Amino acid sequence: RELVRLAASSLSDPVWTSGTVLLEKRGSDSVGVGRHKDPSGRLVNCQVAIGLFLADDRASLPVSWRL
Repeated sequence: RELVRLAASSLSDPVWTSGTVLLEKRGSDSVGVGRHKDPSGRLVNCQVAIGLFLADDRASLPVSWRL
């Protein structure tokens, strides 16, 4: 909650947004790694995260993540 309060105070007229983020991984030590297409269509080894963001017309700040 403190992170949300700080993010909201840093933005002008913030709105809530959500999005999927690909966290590219190398090696064999990470759990939950699969092959997915990135926005350019390239196949990458990555974890997929869902993010909740506070955003305005200048910036987007992550306030919560889940793999």
